[in-house]
This record gives sequence, structure tokens and C-alpha cells, in this order.
Amino acid sequence: MPNEKDSARLCPDRDTCAGQAEYFLEKGVGQVIITRGGKGCYWSDGSRCQTFPAEKFDVIDTTGAADAFASALAVLLAKGMEIREAIRRATIAAGFSTTKWGTPESLIDWDTLEFLSSARK
Repeated sequence: MPNEKDSARLCPDRDTCAGQAEYFLEKGVGQVIITRGGKGCYWSDGSRCQTFPAEKFDVIDTTGAADAFASALAVLLAKGMEIREAIRRATIAAGFSTTKWGTPESLIDWDTLEFLSSARK
């Protein structure tokens, strides 16, 4: 799950998220998510791919947004959620985290994530 800057550095001869994801998949990675900050993320498993837009919130501080995304994604996948729905919800967690200063204080709780996930379908 590299961010777009790291992905571009690792794949200098591939200038799109799709091309970069293909590179990682060719190396044996099962699924790739390239995070793109305020532009959302790109996901591919080699046969399917999807671009997920960032969720819109009034941004105060972006510190920790990637951590919020990764941690929410890990929890949702551990709970057995399908990857695309888990990514959609993780983008909500990342967006929500930008509404407060700091990282620990800005992480979303389960009830709020469930509420926002239902409201933003």
C-alpha cells in the first residue's frame, strides 16, 4: 500500500497508478492500493481495478490521514469485509481524520464510521 510518491519512485518507468499497480502485481503482490492523498486511492487485484475518490470533509489537518486509512482498512478486512467496501469505508475514516488537529485525537471510532458509511452510500 504505497502512497503515490513512493509508488512513482519505485516504478519510475510507469507513469500511471494502473501501470504502477501492474508492476507490483507482476512481482507477486496479490492486491495493490496506491493512496493518493486528497485524490483518494487506486486499487487493483490484477483482474479488477477501481479508483476511489477521497471523501469530502472540511480539512483542518492532514497529519495521520494515511494512518487512519490503513488502520481502518486493516480492521475492516479483519472483520471479513469485502475489499472494495472496506476501502470505501477507510476513505471515510481518512477524510474524517482531517477534521481535527493531531493524529490520535482525529481517529474515527467504530460507531461514527458506521454512521458515516451508511450516510455516504
